[in-house]
Amino acid sequence: MSAEAATLSNTLLGLGLFCMVAAIVGGGLRSFGFELGPLASVRRQVALFIFGTILVAFSAEETIIRTWRAMFPYPEIVEKFGPLTLEPGQIQSFPLRRMKHGGLVSATIESIQPGPPGNELRVYLCSSLKPGECKNEQLGMGRSISDTLPPGDNVVNIFSFAINPPVTVSFSVEHTE
Repeated sequence: MSAEAATLSNTLLGLGLFCMVAAIVGGGLRSFGFELGPLASVRRQVALFIFGTILVAFSAEETIIRTWRAMFPYPEIVEKFGPLTLEPGQIQSFPLRRMKHGGLVSATIESIQPGPPGNELRVYLCSSLKPGECKNEQLGMGRSISDTLPPGDNVVNIFSFAINPPVTVSFSVEHTE
């Protein structure tokens, strides 16, 4: 959680608790830097308590979501591609199975034939929302690249450098459903 989010969360929590306590005691409360005069009706007390409860719930929303995802993570999918042959200077695109939820995507080069020394590929992880802004790295056999991608139709691109001979590659991509 960022410092700004933590500050907002703490402010919502403090204001929410203030509203709930003020509703219980009927107003006339000064605390947490807030001040509220006496409440004239039970309806106002109930409305203030409900409002305070909503503020407390919003202050805890991010923590609740993180806890829920830790307890019940999205299913992981491993997609395997290859073996396929890439000619020197060739780029090949591999659409991923549609991601229902955003999350971490990791692509790993399983094998390159002919193997090292020197035969490496450039691997791009491309978001469906920003196709021109792809994280990319030069990878050899057994190396990986990872990035967090949004839900949608994301793509992995593999490029064989012009100095490479024709190479046969197999790779896997792990991501959430």
